Amino acid sequence: MISTALHIAWSYNQRDAKIGIAENAFLDAGVAIFYIVNLILAMRIMRARQAWLGWSTVFTAFVWLLVLLTIASIVMLVVVVAQSFLASQTNILRINRDIELFVLTWLAWMAFVPLLLTIVAITLPRRITLISSGQVASDGSLSY
Repeated sequence: MISTALHIAWSYNQRDAKIGIAENAFLDAGVAIFYIVNLILAMRIMRARQAWLGWSTVFTAFVWLLVLLTIASIVMLVVVVAQSFLASQTNILRINRDIELFVLTWLAWMAFVPLLLTIVAITLPRRITLISSGQVASDGSLSY
């Protein structure tokens, strides 16, 4: 909501660079939250369908590394966009553009990682048979 309100304020007063910078920062933060939530939900699907892979320390470290890299890329993007609003030197603007292209490519890749993880979780065969917890056997004993 903050990003939307700042976007409306910036469209009303387009000459105020501070509003544009703040709007862009909140927009990028919302995108980062969306990507991270999708990645965590994909990790949960992997853990539910492929426990041997989803609960491994390598997979968990990989997912959290992706989360940290996504946060770092969003921070880089916010800094570079803020600097682009205020800088006038062509060399700085060129470097900022290169960083923006890298971060946007990273975020485009991150948009598909949860889909890839979900496809892998669904298509890999399960190693164990599922046992529903709390079922009552024919002899009256509970299985957990």
